[in-house]
Amino acid sequence: MTYPVVGLLLGVLGLALAIRRDWLTPAGAGAGLVVGAVLVMGTHAAGPILLVVFLASSSVLSRTRIEGPRNGWQVVANSAVPGIAALLAAVGALLCAGTAVAGAIAAVTADTWATEVGTALRAPARLVTTWRRVQPGRSGAISVPGTAAGAAGAAAIALIASYLPATAWGPALPPQFTPVLVGGLVGMFADSFLGATVEGRIPGINNETVNLLGSLAGAVTACLLA
Repeated sequence: MTYPVVGLLLGVLGLALAIRRDWLTPAGAGAGLVVGAVLVMGTHAAGPILLVVFLASSSVLSRTRIEGPRNGWQVVANSAVPGIAALLAAVGALLCAGTAVAGAIAAVTADTWATEVGTALRAPARLVTTWRRVQPGRSGAISVPGTAAGAAGAAAIALIASYLPATAWGPALPPQFTPVLVGGLVGMFADSFLGATVEGRIPGINNETVNLLGSLAGAVTACLLA
C-alpha cells in the first residue's frame, strides 16, 4: 500500500472517528476533509498523521472541560497554515514545507495542551505581557503546568514528525526534531502574546484569528531553523 493511500485512509478514518466521538461539527468535518486532501497531496501520510494526533489529543483534553465539537472556522484556524505549506510542497515551491507543516501543527498542539491543562488544574496564571495575576484560561494567560503541557505537546509532534520515514512525507522533505519543537514553542507564546494584546480589541481579531497567526509563527520559525 502506497503512502498517499495510507494518508487518505488515515484522514478518512480520523474524520469518521471525530464525527462519531462528536469532536467535529459537520462543517468542521467538511473543512477537515479539504485540508486532509491537501495534506495528502503534499505530505502523503505524514501530514494526516500529525493532524489526527493533534485533533484526537486536543479533543480528549477539551472534553475535560466539556467543550463542544470544533466547527469549520476552528478547523480552518488550526489547519490552514499546514494545508498551505503542504500545497507548496506538492508544487515544489517550498523546500522546508515539511518542517513548516510540522511546526504549525506543533504550535496549535502546544497552545491547546497548555490551555486545557492549565485551565483544568486551575493553576495560578499570569498575563504574559504584564505578569499580573489573572484567571486561568484567560486569553494571554500562562501558567507553569500549562506551559509544561504545551512544551510536551510540541515535543510529541516534533518527535513523531522526525521519526516518520522520508517516504511518508511524499514531495516534502522530512523535518528534524529541534526546528519543529522550537517552532511549536514560539507559536504557543505568540498565541499568548496576541491573546493578551489584540484579541477582542481589534475588529476581526478573535480566538480563531489568533490561533491562525500562532500556527503561522510556528511554521515560519520551524522553516527558518530547518
